[in-house]
Amino acid sequence: MGQDASTKITLHVKQAKLQSVVEQVERQVKPALHFIYANDIFNGQKRITLDCDNVPLDDVLKKIEAQSGIYFTHSTKTIMLAARDEKGKDIPVRTVPRKADSLGKINKVTTLGETVVVAYELTTRRIYTGNATPVNSDDISNQPVSNPLLALQGRVPGLFISQTSGMSGTAINVQIRGKNSLMNDTKPLYIIDDIPFNPILRGGLGSVIWGEESNALDFINPSDIESITILKDADATSIYGSRGANGVVLITTKKGKVGKPSLSVDVNYGIEQVPRYNHLLNTQQYLAMRREAFKNDDVPAVERNAPDLEVWDTTRYTDWQKELIGHAAGIMNVHASVLGGIGLMQYLISGSYQKRGTVFPGSFNTQKSNVYFNSTAISPNKKFQVGITGTYATTQSFLPGADMSNATTLAPDAPPIYNPDGSLNFSYVNPLIALIGPLFNANVKNLYGNVKIQYEILPRLWLKASFGDYLLEGNSQTTTPISTRPPSLRDSATGSATSYQYDATSRIFEPQINYDNYLWNSKFSIILGATLQGYSENRQAIYATGFKEDAFLGNLAFAGNITGTSDKTDYRYAALFGRIGYQLCSRYLLNLNVRRDGSSRFGSKKQYANFGSVGVGWIFSEERFTSFAANVVSFGKLRMSYGIAGNDQIGDYNYLEQYERVGGSYQGVIGYQPSSLANQEYAWEQTRKFEVGLELGFLKDKISLTTSHYRYRSSNQLVNYSLPELTGAGSTKGNIPAVVRNTGWEWMAHVNNIGNNRFGWSAMVNVTLPFNKLVSYPGQVPADLGIVGKPLTQLMMYRAMGTDPNTGAYLFDDGTGHGAPASENLKRVVPVNLAPKLYGGIENTFRYKSWEVDIFFQFVQQQGMKDIFDPTYMPGYQRNQNVAVLNRWQEKGQVSDWQRFTQTSTLRKGYMKALESNLHYGDASYVRCKTLSISKKILFKNLQVKDAKLYVQAENLFTITSYEGLDPETQSHTVLPVLRTIRAGVTITL
Repeated sequence: MGQDASTKITLHVKQAKLQSVVEQVERQVKPALHFIYANDIFNGQKRITLDCDNVPLDDVLKKIEAQSGIYFTHSTKTIMLAARDEKGKDIPVRTVPRKADSLGKINKVTTLGETVVVAYELTTRRIYTGNATPVNSDDISNQPVSNPLLALQGRVPGLFISQTSGMSGTAINVQIRGKNSLMNDTKPLYIIDDIPFNPILRGGLGSVIWGEESNALDFINPSDIESITILKDADATSIYGSRGANGVVLITTKKGKVGKPSLSVDVNYGIEQVPRYNHLLNTQQYLAMRREAFKNDDVPAVERNAPDLEVWDTTRYTDWQKELIGHAAGIMNVHASVLGGIGLMQYLISGSYQKRGTVFPGSFNTQKSNVYFNSTAISPNKKFQVGITGTYATTQSFLPGADMSNATTLAPDAPPIYNPDGSLNFSYVNPLIALIGPLFNANVKNLYGNVKIQYEILPRLWLKASFGDYLLEGNSQTTTPISTRPPSLRDSATGSATSYQYDATSRIFEPQINYDNYLWNSKFSIILGATLQGYSENRQAIYATGFKEDAFLGNLAFAGNITGTSDKTDYRYAALFGRIGYQLCSRYLLNLNVRRDGSSRFGSKKQYANFGSVGVGWIFSEERFTSFAANVVSFGKLRMSYGIAGNDQIGDYNYLEQYERVGGSYQGVIGYQPSSLANQEYAWEQTRKFEVGLELGFLKDKISLTTSHYRYRSSNQLVNYSLPELTGAGSTKGNIPAVVRNTGWEWMAHVNNIGNNRFGWSAMVNVTLPFNKLVSYPGQVPADLGIVGKPLTQLMMYRAMGTDPNTGAYLFDDGTGHGAPASENLKRVVPVNLAPKLYGGIENTFRYKSWEVDIFFQFVQQQGMKDIFDPTYMPGYQRNQNVAVLNRWQEKGQVSDWQRFTQTSTLRKGYMKALESNLHYGDASYVRCKTLSISKKILFKNLQVKDAKLYVQAENLFTITSYEGLDPETQSHTVLPVLRTIRAGVTITL
């Protein structure tokens, strides 16, 4: 055969399925050799019996050939499998190849033998005892997203992702299997090529538009990602110890491949738009509301309190939603890569550029540049391997100081935006003054590198080490020039500027020893390793005011007053870990994980803790007693796991005594006071995880179904204890025996490549049904922590009981079922649970000849805040409202859902109570066409073009919902809703 034919194989199986045998042989020859075969080559597969100890690969393959209807063709790095009939003739295969189809398209649906990246190893779904869900590069590239997290929405059972704004760079909420801590962070652990990654850029570089917690994954290029794997249960996550208590997101970047050098270029252009708008009052409805408000309040409307009625042109109508957020944002992407490999070395180099505008008026935009490389080398004797990965990315943002969505409810009869001479109109609070200032300029640099080395010191005994370094560095400046003031006030006005600097560094070193071998009918593997990680974060803000000229903004030498703040955080983590895996007869599976963690976030007495898990699996389809159903049930596996994980996402230095600055000074001396007392005794929160899962394959694995049930019990909760004033501090942190429970059911089904060479259909559906409960709490539960027996996400609201028929003011349930005004001591009697009750996604992929259509729907059943209530301005104020306010109280004897119009603060208390009542909450469920992708392969003859594809892609194309408001995901008209993106492009590979 080839140069690797003498590789020794140890394998003992009895009446095992052919596919299982091939996969076991392949695992023993990787990475030197890879098997390539068609999905349906194992149709009608025979069972194989082997008894091999250190037998050459060539001889093992001949033994398999003798017992099956397949044969092997060996090349330098691959072994091709093909089928023959009884007469020795080749059997054509209908299904697209496992690696790539005739059009170069990788098979999207995860098969049982496909490699899946999990903690510290590669495995397959067939033999894995944990719960891991991969999303591959095809699913990511089919979606025009700037943040790779958004490519996961609705695709992974147990993973719930929601955007807080449609603005790129803003916070994204990510939760894996519910909230398990009363007060502390429950975000998952993110790992990029073995490097822990903090997804939150704290402080948002001082930006209002990005918010306090900007999402740093927005600075990662999705085009460089090969796969994202979500680890959920104890067996999958416990080897990460306390860092993985809330689930793990493993991001693996692309690698080079053996073959001739290949150049691939992708260019696409597109637009982003707001997909739907709020239903606001038109000018006549708005003016009628304002006049009615003055009439109700018995106050005359004059120029001072009602310029919209007495001064402005009441025949004007300005649709502020279209003026401020109704523009089409242009998007341009260019990505190029070169990959290849000769013999024992592979490489990949790529670069990309993106320019993304905004839906706001003006020339605001964000530009991203990225360079990525990967190289892997193997020594001639296959004993030494080294891999290097690195990326450098820059992001430059020029944005308004605040989200213009907040001004979309301005009066529709407001004066023109521009004066006749083309200058901005300063006669009112013109929202387009934001084109002048405040203006936000930011520069972010993202650098990470990883080196992996491994050496086979003895047969099948590998010594490995991974070194990783990650740096996120950003600086920004927000300027408010004098020219934002009306011309008549500029002589006495001054400008201001805020400068912000941020840097975060993460370094990690992980040495390992790996050993695996075969003994009779079993295989075992051992991993022993250690983790040393350091993370540092620095923030600095400088506030400068008193600039006399706009030209001097930002130059501190011309500032009249300068103040500043700074803070620094250091985190250290050390651990020892181990894993033992065991397989018996290719059907009985056992996996043991242990880890001892040490974290700098605890005092010296509680810095270390032990965690671990056990996972078991039984591939019952390999049993002889199931052979009668093999044509229907082609695969069946029952798995179960149990383990304990900790949580150290509790903030830094909380075990130490903390001080805060006292406002002002005394005789020029600044004072400090204690804010929290020291507690060296508090310990790790702990989560006990149990899961049972059933995985089935039908009709030769054309259809697969996975069902999982999990029960998590989180205890030893860390909360703030209130302290008496005589202690000098308000609180201290400590453990209490409170228990939080998360349970749920998850289902995922695939229909894999039904059809022939001309037509194919694949489908995926997943559903998650989650439950959360605060099981117990010692003593009285603080109102902000929850209610025993109820979900942590449940809020208690006032019950609105319409309006007072005499006054038109809101009435609320007084706790006895009777209506009472807001001035009385009311009770919260209506439960509102803001966690999703059910969520998931449905995907269908159709292929016809060179065409492919992929459509994916995301669905969520939930309650949320109605966007029809303005959080600040009551109906009747000089601010536009949702048309729902027309159903208001108008005359005595009438009962309505909305209080009477008013332009004073007399009904403010009732309105604020309404914002905390069932009136403000309702159904926020939706079904969203998350992704639509249409592509066509273009075949070139007599040209050096390997592959070419034209495509059109859409994101958030439309939403089906009964939600009253702008968007059921963001649930606010003061921030941008989730945007619709449409782009068209071409990919050419030479």
